[in-house]
Amino acid sequence: MNRILIFAFDDIYFYGFIGVYRFLHEGQPDLTFGTDGVIVTGFAKANRAMIIQADGEIIVAGKNGMSIATVKRINVDGTFDTSFNGNGSYSLINLPYS
Repeated sequence: MNRILIFAFDDIYFYGFIGVYRFLHEGQPDLTFGTDGVIVTGFAKANRAMIIQADGEIIVAGKNGMSIATVKRINVDGTFDTSFNGNGSYSLINLPYS
């Protein structure tokens, strides 16, 4: 498939944002992924991670500043996988500080 994925984040007070960007091998944004080549999630101030499953789906995870960890699964087209907990997201609330 020759695509490049970039995992980026930005912290704003108690909230952070994770962006997954996909580019074609020539360097242009892959407009078939998410919105204009990017999908943004509204979480993750700390402990951020991304993995790519064998089927091409993307898992992103992170913890916000209020002890809530969230895992999200993204389809290969950049939409949230609704077969994962009904909306593509699962949150663990009241985690101890790490």
